Amino acid sequence: MNSYSEVVDITSDGEEEQRQSIAGTNEPEKPIMSLFRRLIENDKTLLTNLQILQILKIEFNVNFKNLQLLEIDIYLSVMKRFLKDWPEWDAFDQAINQYKKENNQNAIEMMLKSKYEEFKSYLQSIVDTTRPIAKKAVEDVVDIANLDLKDNKEKQSDVTLVIEANRSQLNNLILRHPKKGMLFNGNKQEKTIKSYILPLDAILNWWNVQIQVRVKVKHDIILYYSRETKHKLKHTLVNKVLRVQSPIPIESSLQLQIKYDGRHKTTVNTSVVTNNLQRIASMLGQPDAGESRCIIDFIVKEIGFEEKLDVPAYYKRTLSKYAYKRYLYVDNADSDAVDKKYDVQLEEIITPTFQMFVGDCDLEGMTTCEVNVKCMMCDVTFTGMNIVELLKDHFQEHASEKPWTCLSCGIELPMIELADSWWCHRCPPY
Repeated sequence: MNSYSEVVDITSDGEEEQRQSIAGTNEPEKPIMSLFRRLIENDKTLLTNLQILQILKIEFNVNFKNLQLLEIDIYLSVMKRFLKDWPEWDAFDQAINQYKKENNQNAIEMMLKSKYEEFKSYLQSIVDTTRPIAKKAVEDVVDIANLDLKDNKEKQSDVTLVIEANRSQLNNLILRHPKKGMLFNGNKQEKTIKSYILPLDAILNWWNVQIQVRVKVKHDIILYYSRETKHKLKHTLVNKVLRVQSPIPIESSLQLQIKYDGRHKTTVNTSVVTNNLQRIASMLGQPDAGESRCIIDFIVKEIGFEEKLDVPAYYKRTLSKYAYKRYLYVDNADSDAVDKKYDVQLEEIITPTFQMFVGDCDLEGMTTCEVNVKCMMCDVTFTGMNIVELLKDHFQEHASEKPWTCLSCGIELPMIELADSWWCHRCPPY
């Protein structure tokens, strides 16, 4: 099955002539609707910078004549990022494929109209958020340009090193004691066979894990709920031989924060959402109901602490009051450490965070439903009768992680234990 979240590719070289579709009118279609039609016809599409600018100009009245080049670049960068991240791409994909099989053109046209409004509303929130950011960036550049050059020379700047690595590579990247001036570990890591006890809560709170609950209401496949762990990471290369200042613990709010997206919302008691989830769980067909219901129970447990929710809406929350830290390195005996000049380690600080979407509570006419969990690191999705068993088998290869230390109290905790407790930790005295 094709996924439109993967094929809305963005290119930035050249100016491709915009294709204008005419659908029962003498006026050219709006760029978003044209994008939808190209996706339906080709499964893949390439958007150039020019086409993205046309979307911004025609759909959102962004006047580029009054903008600096830096502002335009910021708009382009943000749009390229969030065009792909619309949560409804998968539902769009599935519905279109179904209507194509049924040769139901009327249903396609009706869905395009509704999805047009939803997608435009989603992008409107992105544009509204970007506008002050872009303006502020230009103001900051002007301020910097006006600084005294002499003062600039006296200031020292941090050196940023950009490294692309997967999690396993990052964990074993840095040689603690540089060998012949070589800082990075070039040896291939041998896989060790070790079995871990992985509770389901720990897996679902690991990094880069996505949960989705989809329902079919009448003819449309709707995303009712989604959750993705998006833990914030900060990396600093340190030499422990020198006096390294420990990161200062900063207290984070644990309140659920709503992300405004411009859509009309309804405030409901959380019990309405949890009852809908229980209803979805009861509709899951046997024999996969048992394990899929465990995922539903996880969701209900999480949102059950809230008294009310606005729907449909996007949310985010920090899971721990304080961040955690650890140091990543590879011990190497054959090194140049005789002079004790270097003890190089990669300091990693994590602020556990997740993002969540809760859809409209009107599920009248719901006929089928599906629960799936995706490991974003491996781009693998799990669903069906053995979903929990499959998840536990898969995450064995991700479970070998160094422990974390609380920035506030200094207690060291295994990552499995932290993730299983939803990254919550009580600092002493208890």
